[in-house]
Amino acid sequence: MRSVWLAWVAALRFGFHGHDGMADVKRIMAALATIGRC
Repeated sequence: MRSVWLAWVAALRFGFHGHDGMADVKRIMAALATIGRC
């Protein structure tokens, strides 16, 4: 669970500096779903 949280924080930190916020959100959610399945 901690690794999922760290991945989420890292994605927030690096993802939302781009100008296309919604695409970043979708990418983050896809990554979290992938991590959750492991």
